[in-house]
Amino acid sequence: MGVFLLAALPVAGPSCSARGGPAAIAAANLEPRPPGDRVLFVGNSLTAGNDLPLMVEALSVAGGRPLGVEAVVYGGVNLEDHWNRKTQDRITGSAWKYVVLQQGPSSLAEGRADLRKWTGRFDEVIRRAGGQTALYMVWPESRRRAVFPMVGESYRLAARDVGGVLLPAGEAWLAAWRRKPSLALYGPDGFHPTAAGSYLAALTIYAGLTGGSPVGLPGRLALRNGVTVVIDDDDIAILQAAAEEAIGKSRSESSDGPDPSKASARVGSLMPARKSSRAPSTSPTGRMMLMLEEIRAQNAATIDAVHALGRELRADISRLETRASTLEAAFRYLSGEVTALKAEVGELRSEVGALKAEVAALKAEVVTLKGAMERVEAKLDSKADRARIEALERRVEALESART
Repeated sequence: MGVFLLAALPVAGPSCSARGGPAAIAAANLEPRPPGDRVLFVGNSLTAGNDLPLMVEALSVAGGRPLGVEAVVYGGVNLEDHWNRKTQDRITGSAWKYVVLQQGPSSLAEGRADLRKWTGRFDEVIRRAGGQTALYMVWPESRRRAVFPMVGESYRLAARDVGGVLLPAGEAWLAAWRRKPSLALYGPDGFHPTAAGSYLAALTIYAGLTGGSPVGLPGRLALRNGVTVVIDDDDIAILQAAAEEAIGKSRSESSDGPDPSKASARVGSLMPARKSSRAPSTSPTGRMMLMLEEIRAQNAATIDAVHALGRELRADISRLETRASTLEAAFRYLSGEVTALKAEVGELRSEVGALKAEVAALKAEVVTLKGAMERVEAKLDSKADRARIEALERRVEALESART
């Protein structure tokens, strides 16, 4: 997949560092917002990544339904953290058509309860400010893809609690993979999106907020901060069709009314849809029955997710056992190699000892030869001296003979 980000500049609105601290945004780097409904994004790095809010804005302008976006985002935070950082003051300080809320996957019971609680708290502020709440449904980590249904249900319940707009980006990812399983929507860390993953989320958000169709929108976006996003031509139609499918299912479920039996996430083969033949009732008994049905649906989804995780764990265990067997065989081989090397080292040490003994013997022979040479030299010197004495004696005798 060819996806490019050109001339990267800061994201619009208050942003965040990877560690959760706010990062300064230079207003001079941003062109003026387009006219149209104003949208505030409240989230973390899944919102900030790849300039998602500005992607939504660019798509809305291209689709003839302009939105002016701003964002309050911090790395690694949830909605409670936003509340503690007074993000609600940003909501009340301006007029917003929509406030888009996002936190992590929230697939576990504690995360789901947290998402629903703080969505409710923020919705009170949003409604008082004249806006409407929207929920940006994200996705789990790549290693936990089996819990996509739980993520979807958490966001669906939070949106239903407050009568908000559901923006099912996570389900759009699944729809895209059904069309092309090789699509690279996860980034290198297996959680944050690639530019294509954010583009698909932006298509879904655009369609959910404006009512427009994502089909036919451009795959090359010039964002207001100077960034240019380019999606591979072969993938544009796939991503747009996936976004249309996801938002179409969400609208269909919303038009059917708040039947809790339809709250379980229907994400293709991962989770079969469960429908109830029981009609909604406003009586206490009826409401109790609906609550029980919702609990059963949630429990069934939990069991399915647990079974899927169990299958993944068994596969992981099998892979680990195979890896352990391979490592054990390698260890045995290396142990044999080490033993052979130790034997070779022993032989080399023996050879070195023998060579040392030979060197010592040679040194002794050298000493002996030196002594013999010195004695020979001494003998040679003595003979020369005697020859000179004899010569002198003959000369003396000659001189005496001459004198007489």
